[in-house]
Amino acid sequence: YCVCYWIRSITDYDTGICTSNVYYIRTVITVLPTTWRYLQCLRSYVDTKDTRHVWNALKYFTTYPVVFFATFYVPKSGNPKLWLFSFLEFDFDFDDGIIFVLWAISAFVNAMYSFVWDLVFDWDLFSFRNKRLTYRRQRIYRPTCWYGLAMAADFVLRFLWTIKISLAVLYDQNVDLVFTALTFAEVFRRFFWNFIRIEIQLIR
Repeated sequence: YCVCYWIRSITDYDTGICTSNVYYIRTVITVLPTTWRYLQCLRSYVDTKDTRHVWNALKYFTTYPVVFFATFYVPKSGNPKLWLFSFLEFDFDFDDGIIFVLWAISAFVNAMYSFVWDLVFDWDLFSFRNKRLTYRRQRIYRPTCWYGLAMAADFVLRFLWTIKISLAVLYDQNVDLVFTALTFAEVFRRFFWNFIRIEIQLIR
């Protein structure tokens, strides 16, 4: 947005286009970090043959449906036409309600997948042993109630992050303000996420 605003203000002073999703540039930029991590996971699998990297890649792949349906959910426009299918000469006429339901389902799957991955793999707080879910007993930080608070915060902020990447493809200045606030929330989540991630590395 800043680069667009700077360029447009110099050329023709038409900065309104910077808040729009022209040619779906905002959508492409939104999925770039996810795409990089997705490809890294696949490369790690090729190098190590560890199937856990495939499951991790699937976690990042679940981001695409969230961004896809958020891009085409435009309540004020009636029934948006999916530009992707227009190149195939199909005339899909999806109802906004269906788009929203599909977005909600994909957002829930993405958030829950990421949350469970944090607890089981990144933090190693839970593990499956003898077909039973067990809680990691060896913990460094005190008091141990902080782990419960971290899990609760991670659960909430994972869903907020899903909303954030959805707002990233919309084109309203008020939405951009909310997007900025949710970005700081994600920074906070990463802050305490790193502490438990470092802890499990020390234990291992």
